[in-house]
Amino acid sequence: MAGVALEEMVTGTASKPGITLKEMQMQAIMHFIRHRDTIVALPTGYGKSMIYGCLPFLFDSLRGLPSVTSIASVVCPLKTPMVDQTFRFREMGISSAYVGDTSCSRDKFIEGEFQLVFISPESLYSRGSTWTTFIKSDLGDYCPDFSKLGKVRSILPKDTKVLALTATATEPLKQHVIHTIGMNNVAIIELSPEKKNLFFSVEEYKSIATTFRPLMEDLKTKSN
Repeated sequence: MAGVALEEMVTGTASKPGITLKEMQMQAIMHFIRHRDTIVALPTGYGKSMIYGCLPFLFDSLRGLPSVTSIASVVCPLKTPMVDQTFRFREMGISSAYVGDTSCSRDKFIEGEFQLVFISPESLYSRGSTWTTFIKSDLGDYCPDFSKLGKVRSILPKDTKVLALTATATEPLKQHVIHTIGMNNVAIIELSPEKKNLFFSVEEYKSIATTFRPLMEDLKTKSN
């Protein structure tokens, strides 16, 4: 599919669950669906979750599959974001669940009822875990460490691509992620985390009143 036509398809498909893509969200998706490992480093609030949120819809369309067939697995190190994202996507009409949600039976995960499945590295690596069984034959023990996701990558089909998302990433960290997960031909989508309204300044200290009264007055004015 040609570039312009593909972008139009992505835009139209993403709109089904009510997602309007920004420029860098679109760039990340285009690289990923063109079979490139992709690192996305965009500031908090930019909408990184919307990138993987529309992927099940996109792959259903690209592969000519029935609706609610493709599944995106999201490995997240913290439970709170998994819970928050699960309920947020449910409100958008996207079937979602996180491993550990007692309201969802294991059979629902196995039968593919969810378009988005959130899972922690610990759950993925647990000895005897259902999730480990899904993707391995006789690999042996998993190491319960987020930095060992390369073990998972190594047993998936060779054409499986990885999408890594973060709010900030130094160059050494990006190289660490690329090496650890075994990423190749990597596309990097990033935007400076700089916020114009945040800055450091140094002023001469004279007294508590002189230093803090302007701040207190400013906060009092804003609270009114």
